[in-house]
Amino acid sequence: MAPHLPIEVVLNIVECMLPSSDAEVALEASHCLTRTLISLALTSRATYSIATRSLYTHCLFIDSSDRLSLLLRSLRDLIRSPGSFSSTLPHVDVRRCLQQLYLAPFMAGELDVLTAKRIYWLFSYMRLTLRRLVIDMPLRALSPENDRMRVRPILRDAFELLRNLEEFVSARDDLYLATEGFHFMGSDPHEPPVWWQWTSLRRLALYDVDFESPVFQANIKKLKVLEDLVMDGARLSTSFIADTALQVF
Repeated sequence: MAPHLPIEVVLNIVECMLPSSDAEVALEASHCLTRTLISLALTSRATYSIATRSLYTHCLFIDSSDRLSLLLRSLRDLIRSPGSFSSTLPHVDVRRCLQQLYLAPFMAGELDVLTAKRIYWLFSYMRLTLRRLVIDMPLRALSPENDRMRVRPILRDAFELLRNLEEFVSARDDLYLATEGFHFMGSDPHEPPVWWQWTSLRRLALYDVDFESPVFQANIKKLKVLEDLVMDGARLSTSFIADTALQVF
């Protein structure tokens, strides 16, 4: 009969496999560690809890609306009180694990209302715990004046739910969430950039920013603890760079 490793040793091995806190935001479903954690969650009650917590901590790589829907369904089950549904598995409260997220749920470069609502529901779960967020969304694919389904107000209200972000990356734009004042949860005619409300931001990366805009400069100054600012494709005139002695890499 083959010897068995003590469960304490197995759990220690699992912990040693996990990424450090400053690693990439989320591991893809195809990543070897993601697949390993799924196997550990499915094959043993002893490793179910640590594997489940680790999946929600390190593997929230959501690259389709279907994955987003499945994530919401799983969160509804896991966040319920332990006695609200029958299961032989130990209850795992994953709310504190929801700190890192890669989110690219819109397909074919279009915004749709169902996916926008799913994002709102997801952020309602994560509004106080989410610390690191990377998004890849075609936010400029639908202009406010053509937004007959009011997709943009839902998205703006979703992002305004977030309170404790420390790192944010927008891969396609400057988090363009103009709505002309129509909101999913009420209305507000004044629309400053949503990110200026995230006063805990230490790292911010945006694409195609009008850095010379007085509005942008005024809002960036409100982020008192900001350490790193990355502006890919920023709009800067040669004269502005010369006048400010700005270093461009």
